[in-house]
Parts: sequence; C-alpha cells; structure tokens
Amino acid sequence: MKTVQCLMFPLLAVGADIRRPSVFDGLYSYEKVMLVCGVVLFAILVVLLVIFAVQKRKLTQLMAFFLLPIIMIGFPAVQKIAFDKESVKLDLRADNLRQNPSNPMAQKALAETVEKVVSRPSKNPTVFLRLARANEALGRREQAVADLDTALQIQPNLPDAVQMRSKLQKPTRVTPPPPDRSPIERNR
Repeated sequence: MKTVQCLMFPLLAVGADIRRPSVFDGLYSYEKVMLVCGVVLFAILVVLLVIFAVQKRKLTQLMAFFLLPIIMIGFPAVQKIAFDKESVKLDLRADNLRQNPSNPMAQKALAETVEKVVSRPSKNPTVFLRLARANEALGRREQAVADLDTALQIQPNLPDAVQMRSKLQKPTRVTPPPPDRSPIERNR
C-alpha cells in the first residue's frame, strides 16, 4: 500500500504538507457571494421541488427558476477555471522563454499571463511559486523573491519555494575588471 501511495502521491511519501486549493481561490468577493448564494438558492429550489412533487403540483412552474442558480454557480466556476488555466500557463510560458530568451513574443506572452494571474486574488502558494518562476524568467528577481516570500508565508515548508528562494538569494559573483595600470607602472 505504501508503494502505491508513493507512486500516486510522491509528495505525501516524503511528508510534504499538501493543502488542497480553495474553491474560492482566484475569485473576487462578488464572485464568492454569487457562488454561495447560487448554491443556497439551488438547495431551496430542490426542497421546493420535493414539496411540489409530494403535493402532486405541477413542477413546470418551478423549473424556470432553476436557471438563476445555475447561472449564479456557473459564472464563478468559469472564472475559477480560467484563473487555474492562466496559472498553469505561467509555467509553460516561463519554460518557453527559458528555452528561447531572445524571443520578444515569448516575453510579451509571459508578461501578459503574469498580469492576468496577479490581477486575481489568491492564497494558493503554488500560484505564487509559479509567479516567482515566471518573474525570474522575465528577469524580475526582486518580484520573484517577493512572490516566494508570499508562498512561504502561506506554506512555510513548500520544498520548491525553499529551494528557489535559496537559489535566488545567492549573490551573483561579478568579477571586477583588472585594475588599469597607470603609465608610470607600465614603464617599469
């Protein structure tokens, strides 16, 4: 059983703290309210549907009202799927830019995707890790470090974030040019 668990969920095998992303991650407040109200309205309509069925009343009067909670649940769901899709695109476009760093189209596409993801509220450490990778690929080291700090505040033992943070914190060595010798020293 442990072997199967290791194969299916490798991070669980090493004891990583894995948190399931929230249903509300990437949704604005009004979308969250819309989603919750849609679920509540749908539940009320289901109860009314059962009452109508027990009383042998016509159900067609009630069916039209089901459209509203479906829309109220569907809109935030579509926004959440779009957010998750853009979040995954970050890694793909960052890899594309790393393979071809001189491609301005790849830089532009990644920068646009970063802006789309940043514009949505998120508490998912994986999203901030992806943003850090994308910002590093774009050459924005300070922003990448800030994104990693946010990811580590949410989930302090996220292995990839810890590793990337230590890599970005290493000072880059710049070898100074050899000192220019003065004309007097050259004649000696």
